[in-house]
Amino acid sequence: MNNQNKDAHLTVAVLANSGFDKSVGLTNQCLDDKYLTAILLGCGAVPIIVPTLLEPHQLDVILDLVDGVMLTGDVSNIEPKHYGLSGSEKSHGPFDQKRDKAAFHLINAAQRRKIPILGLCRGMQEINVAMGGTLRADFVGRDGFPDHCAIEKSSEPDCIYKNSHHVTVNLKSDLGSAIGKSRVLVNSVHVQAVGKLAEGLSSVAVSDDGLIEAFEDSKHRNMFGVQWHPEYRAEDSPVSMAVFGHFSRIMRASRRIE
Repeated sequence: MNNQNKDAHLTVAVLANSGFDKSVGLTNQCLDDKYLTAILLGCGAVPIIVPTLLEPHQLDVILDLVDGVMLTGDVSNIEPKHYGLSGSEKSHGPFDQKRDKAAFHLINAAQRRKIPILGLCRGMQEINVAMGGTLRADFVGRDGFPDHCAIEKSSEPDCIYKNSHHVTVNLKSDLGSAIGKSRVLVNSVHVQAVGKLAEGLSSVAVSDDGLIEAFEDSKHRNMFGVQWHPEYRAEDSPVSMAVFGHFSRIMRASRRIE
């Protein structure tokens, strides 16, 4: 950040999603409180909601104001055309084209500015695709992937986000060192995952059935992603608080460097 007091509050741009309110027939922007609460409590930072409506030059205005960028999860999936495949709403959707456009610009522009980035679930996948990696959607409920059973339909958040499988963590990585345990339980609410890991990213955590559950930028060390949802009741989970604490430290280190 330019000319900022290092003791001032950190600020984090949190990308919203495109939505539609059927009851009134209007498009809207949507974002769960859990992401904002995690930034407030886990990072000690002030979240700034970023709508998907913004054009690239307007997103750059936001980047001038913040210390970090968090890309959230969502029910939508990244369009396959962005990672070299074809697919329809029926086969790979639902899609959010505005979210795709905004996310990819934020990732590339933040990287150029050396602004730290955290990706959660869809956000992790966006980082991988933006850097040249691919995604896969061939594992949920399939033989060989016992950690990724069909996602239970529920309106109870505690059911949706309950811990469901272990991941093995590389303690030699920056994020792994912050987590501090080689085996942790995580939740699992995703139907896509990393296929080919993009060049420059290193795997940090892997599920027992072989999917990459976390990675980090091994060169610049200021960008990482996790496939699970650490933001849900983050304050009650040491692992989640470790994830957001790591993000906070990266942002503070970046601010001192600049």
